[in-house]
Amino acid sequence: MCAVCEETVVRSSGESAPVYRCKSMRHISRRVDPIDEWVEEVALAALSKPGAAALWSTVDVTEALARADDLRTQLAELDEDYARMPRDRWRAINDRLQAELADAESQLSVAAPDAPIVKVATAKNPRKVFKALTIPQRRNIIDTIMEVRIHSPGRGNRTFNRDTVVCTPKEPK
Repeated sequence: MCAVCEETVVRSSGESAPVYRCKSMRHISRRVDPIDEWVEEVALAALSKPGAAALWSTVDVTEALARADDLRTQLAELDEDYARMPRDRWRAINDRLQAELADAESQLSVAAPDAPIVKVATAKNPRKVFKALTIPQRRNIIDTIMEVRIHSPGRGNRTFNRDTVVCTPKEPK
């Protein structure tokens, strides 16, 4: 968003590189790359904080993930016991664990619109997961967690100054 007129910024082709311009075309014309890199750094820092997944999810993601991991471990251990256990008993236990795993996974999928945000926030390498997302998914995450206001750097200034791109955190819904 343009910090002057509060209009949405649009990406357009500049003389030498893509730029963000406010819709009024009067206030800002800023190179895309340094702004995107800075905004992504701020977003990843926010999503890397402990508890970020639970904060931005509609379900208790931490508990559901832990439960799903535990059930997968139990299923793997059950598979190892297959030869030492009566087949009908193994099948009954397997069916129960599979049903519980499906329930835990469905709890995670309840956060469907926020699923990419949950994947990034729970990843061991959030940057890698974030970079693997589509551009619309990345924009959705950024729009969900913060408001970005782009200020003019001043006339003739060609160096990027982080202070001219203000990322204000949003409250979870």
